[in-house]
Amino acid sequence: MAYSFLIVEDDPFIAMDLELAIEEAGYKVLAVAGSVDEAYAALSSSSPDYAILDFNLGHEDSLPIAKDLDTKRVPFIFVTGRGPQLRKEAPQYADRILSKPVDVSRILSAFN
Repeated sequence: MAYSFLIVEDDPFIAMDLELAIEEAGYKVLAVAGSVDEAYAALSSSSPDYAILDFNLGHEDSLPIAKDLDTKRVPFIFVTGRGPQLRKEAPQYADRILSKPVDVSRILSAFN
């Protein structure tokens, strides 16, 4: 059984690249969400094994999703260009931040 991922990324090109790289590595992408609402919709119908979150989603951030994933004990990481801001706003996630651009192998190794 292949592990499954939720990708929360508002840039469609980055989201497509992540989705393709995850699938090429042999994993399943359950959903790609560009907003908090889309992520909650995806989580209402399935539970991923892992999640990749962009912090800044245009006019909102993904902290509500992170908190929900923590409650559900779903491992996740942030892949973001706003690491310093995220570290200030949510220091409890400081060890789960990878800075963009990042290679998918580094993302996958963060879950091991």
